[in-house]
Amino acid sequence: MLFVGYGSLLSARGLGPQLPGIADARLLWLDAPRRFGKPPQKGGRLAMEVVGERAAYTGAVIDPAEGPRPRGAGCGAILLEVRHEGVDGLARREGFDPACWARLRQRAGARDPAEFLLELAGETGDDPLAYRARLWELVWPTSWSAAHYLPHPVALEDGRAALVFVAPEVDETGHPELPSCKAAFPELAPALLDRLYEVGHRGVRDWSADKQDHYVELCLLGLAHGIPLADLAGEALPPDHRTRTLLRTWRDDPSALRAERAALRSGLRALGSVEAYAARFAPDLETAWRWSGLLELL
Repeated sequence: MLFVGYGSLLSARGLGPQLPGIADARLLWLDAPRRFGKPPQKGGRLAMEVVGERAAYTGAVIDPAEGPRPRGAGCGAILLEVRHEGVDGLARREGFDPACWARLRQRAGARDPAEFLLELAGETGDDPLAYRARLWELVWPTSWSAAHYLPHPVALEDGRAALVFVAPEVDETGHPELPSCKAAFPELAPALLDRLYEVGHRGVRDWSADKQDHYVELCLLGLAHGIPLADLAGEALPPDHRTRTLLRTWRDDPSALRAERAALRSGLRALGSVEAYAARFAPDLETAWRWSGLLELL
């Protein structure tokens, strides 16, 4: 089954315990902007989210032979092919009630849940609220007190379907009895890196700069694979910004980036050789820096 990662799932370190459940991975361009805007289940920081005006998202696999190409508004992501035994754990990690996920898989029957939900999006006019209302009709009830992320389909250019998890805004969960997790944080404002540390402490009560640093690092480690990440910077990243410091550290001592590349290669059997890795991601670190778009922040 295919999942799209756009935040901490961009790195082997970020995948953590989910890494053994991944069979293969590829560079992806997701046609949706992302931002830091969701209070996470574990607290202390703002997590990533993608935003879109339709129920179904679109995306395209990036060919490493050509490198990333501009496609308008959107973001670099990773397409994860998840083994059968890893699917449930990844869905739970992404903040969707396991009981609801089990009902969704049951409703899908022999069909891939992503293809099932892509059809559902079409049946509801590709309207996010109508889609979510229909989704809840299929998977309700839930014991969770709030909605964190909800599964949305991604139509890939090659004809396949994947799932991406989307954080609903306040009053946009699609169910009258289930609030968005954002409702408990009325001062919360979405941000990119340039304003993240400014708005984080105002919007999240238990926000911690150190916890935010850790999450940002898990996301930005995706640069080791050549994932485009320049969209995260925002408009005016100060010279002394914590992210610039992190990137300078990696530029001066690339050992952490080399370790990240090795971890993804060794963690995915499909990437067992340097050649197999290069067929999916940036062939070397210098190319990875260039594709990431983060060299400009140094």
